[in-house]
Amino acid sequence: MNAQLNSLFIIVIFLVLFQSCDLGGTKCPEDGFIADKDTTITCGPCKKAALSRFDTLLVEDGKCNIHKLQCRKILETIKDKEIIRVGMEPDAPPTYFTEDGKETGFDYEMLRLLLPPISTALGVRMEIADVEAKGFAYDTLPHLLLQPKPTIEIIAGGYVKDEGLKNVEWTHPYLSFGYALITKYKDKDKYKDLESLKGAKLGVYKDGQAKAWAESHIKGLSKVVEAVDNPDTEESDWMKMLINGEVDAIMYDYPFAANELKDYDGELEITNKRLNESGDMREYCFGIPCNNTKWLKKLNAAIDSFKTTSTYADLVSKFIPNPDVDGTKKNLPIPAGKNTYTVKKGETLSIIALRQLQDMQRWREIFELNKGNLASPDIIYEGTVLIMP
Repeated sequence: MNAQLNSLFIIVIFLVLFQSCDLGGTKCPEDGFIADKDTTITCGPCKKAALSRFDTLLVEDGKCNIHKLQCRKILETIKDKEIIRVGMEPDAPPTYFTEDGKETGFDYEMLRLLLPPISTALGVRMEIADVEAKGFAYDTLPHLLLQPKPTIEIIAGGYVKDEGLKNVEWTHPYLSFGYALITKYKDKDKYKDLESLKGAKLGVYKDGQAKAWAESHIKGLSKVVEAVDNPDTEESDWMKMLINGEVDAIMYDYPFAANELKDYDGELEITNKRLNESGDMREYCFGIPCNNTKWLKKLNAAIDSFKTTSTYADLVSKFIPNPDVDGTKKNLPIPAGKNTYTVKKGETLSIIALRQLQDMQRWREIFELNKGNLASPDIIYEGTVLIMP
């Protein structure tokens, strides 16, 4: 009997000492539970723990400790490690992916060129953080900037400035785009603009912003369905959702749409490169921790300068393929009597404005004149015929 009681006592002590936080049926991961909103959780050792958005809960010495967001100086981190660590979602063309065993992608190649010259550290190099091994993805990467033991200094890979992330500072846009409209090939003439979507079911990427934009800009939609692009789970792969007839059309970021449609050749079609008006373009930015004003200025200056170069235009052409490569839909008809210009390799709208109009800032006029033919001011292709002022 005494032996049984002793065994029971040992089991009880073991359970008490190693009790994990009860997070609605999940256990605290090794790197800590991160609150995605203000919340109170039931915790075994501490009964209840109140967390603000992005607080981290760590179980230390059998007790729950809440760590608040921490702003830190990036330059100090670089000086200590001589490494700038970038967080990007793995395997997300065109921003970042691995090809033939080598890291590449639009964001990857751009940052590889931008970061070393503006860093004050000698021999600084860029490293992509191994976020996949830690279970982090697109929607959780911003949290890594501000954790008790931060693993990255920059987030990249297709983030639109989010004012809700109060402790993340955003750079100037490095790529602008519009929402592309995608349909089945047989419906390519049925759904082409905002008006034609009245009564339709529309699929959007679940990023917190696409659904709100669709509901505020498209009148009379039957339904907006959010989904995550996960090729391992058929019911959440939104391209298959369109193919299976669950929605009539999909609205998606043009840079990603132009890439992903290569896998659906002949089945799906981009019927509109840009549903947005020119003053309502979406813009990708890099995110850094707060309180890094000097470094933010350096990044902004580098981005603004790089976007006017032929190297930038070459990266766009390389990683954001032209879906009209066969030439059949390269241009809407050009009205008679208009001045035109054919885009050459390595040209941006800024370069064209400087060379043809002697004023780099007049790129906006060119963009306004070519609404139907350009996906964005940043994404133009060799051979495209532009209407000129």
